[in-house]
Amino acid sequence: MEPRLLVYTSVVEPDLSRRLSALKDSGAKKAFATLEEALQADPDQELFEAVDIMVPNVGTLHEEVALIAQKANRHILLEKPISVCIASGQRILQSQGPEKVLAVAENAQYWREVVEAQRLIQSGAIGDVLTVRAKFWESAHPALNEWAADGSYEAGSFIADAAEGFVFDGGLHWLRPLRMFLGKAQSVSAVAGRALPHMRGPGMTQALICFECGVTAVFEAILAPGAISEQPFFVIQGTKGEVVLDGFAGGGRIYCIQDGKMMEQAVVILVVPGR
Repeated sequence: MEPRLLVYTSVVEPDLSRRLSALKDSGAKKAFATLEEALQADPDQELFEAVDIMVPNVGTLHEEVALIAQKANRHILLEKPISVCIASGQRILQSQGPEKVLAVAENAQYWREVVEAQRLIQSGAIGDVLTVRAKFWESAHPALNEWAADGSYEAGSFIADAAEGFVFDGGLHWLRPLRMFLGKAQSVSAVAGRALPHMRGPGMTQALICFECGVTAVFEAILAPGAISEQPFFVIQGTKGEVVLDGFAGGGRIYCIQDGKMMEQAVVILVVPGR
């Protein structure tokens, strides 16, 4: 399929003031209060062919909106995660017609360092993978985090309102690369807790993930209330060497033994990923 430039032609927003603002900012031609209203106005798909669903992932809202778009036979770009439970996600997948695209807007699969690490694993550069350690971390202190500086982590803000919380929101960016490295997960054993008392969902977790390939990975996530040091996003240990993908500071390296000595080589220059 040839890539095409996507252009917003319509916006859907129940709130009038936000609808007018979105219409201006997006450059769209039309604005509607509901998706049903937009679809009714465009039965022949002359105005829009696809729906970019950016509603909050609360309850089954993702599923409800997706099913409306699917019934109207539109392509769908659905913000991550696909839904808040497996059953809801499966219903979305089962409802998508084979001739239409359903894409989840999660970008970790395109991070250059993740793609390079996957290539190194598949090429055998570090031998057989023994284990992987993945860590998703941020500071909630406004002096260290632009997301915290805008009030996103304060009590009563949008990110503190959802029961799923920090781990659910950002951890997917680390779980998808684990699947790219190791394949399908078979079982998970995890504990979770709160790092910020006012945040309803878990602000930290520690998990052991067993994959069908026989490898076990460690996944950690924490939203530190104060200072936290730079830590690798991924450490991939193999029988011949190790790949380390650093955190927000950037950088990635492969370690191996050559001529009886440990050698270190840069593998990629990172573009710091957005959250």
